[in-house]
Amino acid sequence: MGLLDSGRRVGRRLADDRGVEDSPSKLIFLAVAVAIAIAAGLFIVGVFNDAQSNVPDPVAPAP
Repeated sequence: MGLLDSGRRVGRRLADDRGVEDSPSKLIFLAVAVAIAIAAGLFIVGVFNDAQSNVPDPVAPAP
């Protein structure tokens, strides 16, 4: 009887699908957040490279 009860408990646990329907929305939210973070990083690197190219080379002072 103990094995049969354990099997029933496992069956009930596997049949429980609470929380499954919000899982895709969490994955989509995470994917959008990662895409925004990558876009922000690329933007910052682009701005830094533009600013770096506009800075003149340092000139040593004349002795």
